[in-house]
Amino acid sequence: MLSLMRQGGWQSQAATPVKSSFADLPVELTRRIFKEILPPHYQYDPSITEGSNNPWLRALRLKKTLPLLCKAIYWPGMEILYEDIVIRRMGQISALAQTLRSDDLGQKLASMVKTIRIESCPVWLPCADVLREDLAFIISQCTTLTRFSYRPHDNFPTVGPFEEHDVQYYGWFNPTWLYQQSFEPEVEPLLTRCFASGLRFLSLGVSLDCTTVRCLHHILSSAEKLESLTLGPTKGCSACHSLIGMPQLQLPRLKELQLYYGTASESDIDSHIRSCRQMPLLTRLTIMLREWAAVSTLIETAGHGLTYLHLYPLADALRKSQCNSINTLATACPKIEHLVIPLAIVATWPNGLPVSKLEITLHSPTLRYLDLWGDLHDKILPRPDPAHRSLREQIIHSQSQVPSLRCVRLLATSRLPGLQWKHSTRTSNRNPDWPVICHPAFLDEDSDEVLYYRLPRAVVAQTAFALVPRDRCFSSRILDDDHWPDAYEGDGMTATLWRRWSSSDSEAEEQDEGETRERDDDEDGSGEGGNGGDAEVVHVHGDHDSDTETGDEDLSNELAGEVQLTRDDLLGSFSSSRDTEAYRHVAVWEA
Repeated sequence: MLSLMRQGGWQSQAATPVKSSFADLPVELTRRIFKEILPPHYQYDPSITEGSNNPWLRALRLKKTLPLLCKAIYWPGMEILYEDIVIRRMGQISALAQTLRSDDLGQKLASMVKTIRIESCPVWLPCADVLREDLAFIISQCTTLTRFSYRPHDNFPTVGPFEEHDVQYYGWFNPTWLYQQSFEPEVEPLLTRCFASGLRFLSLGVSLDCTTVRCLHHILSSAEKLESLTLGPTKGCSACHSLIGMPQLQLPRLKELQLYYGTASESDIDSHIRSCRQMPLLTRLTIMLREWAAVSTLIETAGHGLTYLHLYPLADALRKSQCNSINTLATACPKIEHLVIPLAIVATWPNGLPVSKLEITLHSPTLRYLDLWGDLHDKILPRPDPAHRSLREQIIHSQSQVPSLRCVRLLATSRLPGLQWKHSTRTSNRNPDWPVICHPAFLDEDSDEVLYYRLPRAVVAQTAFALVPRDRCFSSRILDDDHWPDAYEGDGMTATLWRRWSSSDSEAEEQDEGETRERDDDEDGSGEGGNGGDAEVVHVHGDHDSDTETGDEDLSNELAGEVQLTRDDLLGSFSSSRDTEAYRHVAVWEA
């Protein structure tokens, strides 16, 4: 009857509802959804030692698919792809620069770049001039860059601009272009351009000798918007007295600082750090503590505004007792809320003494969370007894004056540096970032819940009273062993956490990324850098006859000190290396 009435005009036609699709969502909401499906940065490490199925590569593959979902959300997907650039091979620098030189898309893509991370990426001498020009171009084009990180390769020397063309330094090296003045006066350090565009987060993993400290002092004088600064280890030298008398460095917006401190051989550099930096807004301080020399002086100098203080123990500092270091905590840090220190600071702990027998005396009206690093494992960690007292009530002395204290945790670790000595600051059993990532506020003091974190080189379990990495969990008294395998399999890791990286991993990685790059290039037509510059093909030597390898190396060494490659040669070699079994030094000359 209704259909007849509609045909006769007596009943209006019912409008067919239009089904909404994902492409109809606002751009802001689409961008937020894309960001939520990606894991946070702290969960993965772009190092090639993690193999072809590591979390970072899986996240990268996911980011590459976002622009390909549909045409309507192509650009929101490209923003996610380009916002974090990770460079692990020198050819990526020129490839990204070529993309940003594009007349139609270069400027738009450059405005999407928010983070650049250069991770263990040595430079070959014949390519140095081109790579410096390309890196300078990238930094100048990325005017919205807010984060920059540089970590040199541990197995190659650091060579300054005055040594690059010295015959004794031919081959691969870590350049100092970012922070050191070139021998050409008109060529300034590249980081100076970053600060001009408003860089807010800077991480430099380079060793700080006196020359480097002077260079950083100069370029940081223009870092007016810098909010977070992470510095590498200090290295004493005979010229440290030259730092005396340098003008004070003003960092008016710096809120977070992480640095190495406390060795007698580097006392001049430590003194420079204490006296030459004005940081009125500093609230978070992490000290990579080697020894106890003058650490109290640094805390008194910078502690007036601190809400977070972390004394991260290196080497022997984990077990050396220094019980007087926090007697003046309330005076030196009147606003402190979260304190992370080695257990040896607050108590002398002989072997065999139960942790629950410790009695710690603290005085701070604002302290809310106390974390204690200790050479512990789960067998000797105490469990809070709900029928009696919490861990906080067990080990905090009754004469302590900490009215705001909500939680005390023990951070189980080992005094040994870990399974790889070169990574003694970040190993499978400790990391300076863990107390913040696994924040004590996530669990109530009386909670029985266990939170698991998949982190680079480690899987960590958080309880209300402890942080226990898998390497320090020797029984199931605290944590159920059945939960650990799931945590490892989720990231494709084995129970040993560390495994040797084989050529089969590299071949799988190259095949997967080669296919992905071809798909991206077909879609956006942006050329070599169409992957956003952060995709990576690892550098692996194939199986060659030893005579052939020797001949290639001799030819490479003979030409390295005489010729600088052109940009086309470098790009051609990098492009061909993605689809070949191996990437040899001499292959550059065959391009």
